[in-house]
Amino acid sequence: MEGQALASIVIILITIAFSYKGFNEQSFEDKYVLDVFKVINYKEYYRIFSSALLHGDYGHLIFNMFSFYCFASLIEMSFGVIVTLSIYLFSIFGGSMLALYIHRKHEYLAYGASGGVSGIIFASIFLFPDMSLSPLLFPIPIPAWFFAILYTGISIYGIVKGNIRNIGHDAHLGGALCGLLITGLMYPQAIMANIWLFIAIVATTSLFLYYLIINPLFLNPKHVFSFLNKEKLQETIVFKKKETYDDKEEMDRLLAKVSEKGFGNLSKKEKAHLVDISKRLNKK
Repeated sequence: MEGQALASIVIILITIAFSYKGFNEQSFEDKYVLDVFKVINYKEYYRIFSSALLHGDYGHLIFNMFSFYCFASLIEMSFGVIVTLSIYLFSIFGGSMLALYIHRKHEYLAYGASGGVSGIIFASIFLFPDMSLSPLLFPIPIPAWFFAILYTGISIYGIVKGNIRNIGHDAHLGGALCGLLITGLMYPQAIMANIWLFIAIVATTSLFLYYLIINPLFLNPKHVFSFLNKEKLQETIVFKKKETYDDKEEMDRLLAKVSEKGFGNLSKKEKAHLVDISKRLNKK
């Protein structure tokens, strides 16, 4: 069985190695994480894919890789390596692109293979329609179609509320949708066999994304932006970074903490933030 799912195993091993290096080298993580500012302003497009090889901690890594293997190995053994890689990479792309769009106006860092894994899971739901799934919150298996609808709803809710508990719901939704679409292109018969579920997911997601485009103020203000002059929302919208401090104020705060407690007491995010601010200020 493992020999037949060789590509899936190779992806897992590469991801483990990449994530492990990121755990131990902050500069390595900084170089490959999905940094919205750098992707948009410095055209570092490789981050769209490289961020899927990084993870926040071992729990995050293990959960994603276990989920990936359960579904990707099944697809690979049934449909081959090319199909599996196509679904996975296209789903990573979709998850990253939705995150970039939603967070395009403020500072945002993200990593993890969740977008790709979501696409693999949604592809499996249509390629193997009789399967049941056992999510962590459910002690018993649930029908795949119900999981797909529930997952879509939770992802949309999470985006509106602002990626609750640092979960990248935007990457989940974008990855799931793209995984479903690429599967439909390659195997339209799988979609036709479950056409109403396909329509429900694609229509709901598309309407939500369209609504975000024409009504950006719909999202939680603290999540995306704040605005001034409520009487003229259509004329003047002042976007702010996710962080409430400007660069110099944040630099002073971090340096004060270093002076008081030492550089080692900064969190990983604070260290990355300090390095990034330093680079930006040096360019001014």
